[in-house]
Amino acid sequence: MPDLCPDWPSEFGPADGGLPAGLDYRALLEGLAWGGYLPGRPEDLDALEAEEAVAMAEGRVRPADPAWLAAVAVEHMEPGPALAGWVEV
Repeated sequence: MPDLCPDWPSEFGPADGGLPAGLDYRALLEGLAWGGYLPGRPEDLDALEAEEAVAMAEGRVRPADPAWLAAVAVEHMEPGPALAGWVEV
């Protein structure tokens, strides 16, 4: 599989730190991108986050459950340690 998120490091993670340490967040983002759940490019993240903040403030969206995100992403991950870590979530 080609790398859809080459500029995003593996340690990219949640702001609140609510998930276990050592998870491969780049693999999560790759899985979400391959599944069509992650629009945009890394350089567009600031604009996407601003749009999300407005939508959340207006009550149009709510934070995604990490277990749901992991379940969606693992369907599109290559076998290996990253997949095993996210399956545990």
